[in-house]
Amino acid sequence: MLSWTSKICKENSREDASFCKGLMNLLFSLHVLYKSPVTLLRDLSQDIHGHLGDIDQDIEMEKTNHFALVNLRTAAPTVCLLVLSQAETVLEEVDWLIIKLKGQLSQETVSEESSSQATLPNRPIEKAIIMQLGTLLTFFHELVQTALPSGSCVDTLLKDLCKMYTILTALVRYYLQVYRNSRGIPKIMEKLVKLSGSHLTPLCYSFISYVQNKKTKSLKHTGGKKKEKAAAVAMAMARVLRETKPIPNLIFAIEQYEKFLIQLSKRSKVNLMQHMKLSTSRDFKIKGNILDMVLREDEEDEHDEDTASEHEGQNKEPAKKKRKKNK
Repeated sequence: MLSWTSKICKENSREDASFCKGLMNLLFSLHVLYKSPVTLLRDLSQDIHGHLGDIDQDIEMEKTNHFALVNLRTAAPTVCLLVLSQAETVLEEVDWLIIKLKGQLSQETVSEESSSQATLPNRPIEKAIIMQLGTLLTFFHELVQTALPSGSCVDTLLKDLCKMYTILTALVRYYLQVYRNSRGIPKIMEKLVKLSGSHLTPLCYSFISYVQNKKTKSLKHTGGKKKEKAAAVAMAMARVLRETKPIPNLIFAIEQYEKFLIQLSKRSKVNLMQHMKLSTSRDFKIKGNILDMVLREDEEDEHDEDTASEHEGQNKEPAKKKRKKNK
């Protein structure tokens, strides 16, 4: 059944969103019965990226065709929201495993002998967690470079990225606790940290800038008559506030992750920060003045319109008075 469903998704291109959603849901529900869907998520994210293009317009995309069902019509929001929902489920499962490991660690005795004997069986679980997060990281690596349409896809991606960094922080804090029990950091954990510093964090900041610049342009291009423009700007501002709300949370989550990485680096004497570019977050500023800037521009436009109407009023009779007489 899984092979049959997978074959249909890979070989058949359909632009009907409902059909695509139903078939992809079936694929995921069958896939999770056998193994984690993280590799499937990575392949789908590459297809989405290929069809929607890159946030850097100068980059020419090489399209991947893992699944023919993913096309320009279905990539967003249909498939994008489905894969983000599945990624969120995986993150919740990983979070539960980390909490379980922390609980087991806190119950161990202080002695080195009992500690080493009790914690060695946890190594396979730790490895499984890190492997899951590593593949999820490559999934997010694709999506944060994708020119996603404004709305639910961007909002959900920002929230899921925040969860990703929160769980990475939880894993780092677990290893801080592990290190107290005379155990070192596995090499695979060092590789995960390196991957996050080179393939995710810098791209997150680029994606945030892309989202904010897109919102600024959409506000500036809000046109029409004075009353219509005011209503359109108010609606656009509400949408911008809603969609950019997760941005400060994401930046805070990244900074918390880096904060605990520094602590783990000091305790373990392993330089985990060598692949993290702290200057990126320090130089980055949340564009909180975007709305103020647009509002000022709107006020100036209204002032110009009022001034222009006054000059017109001096030269010819106002049309409003004529309409009132007709009533």
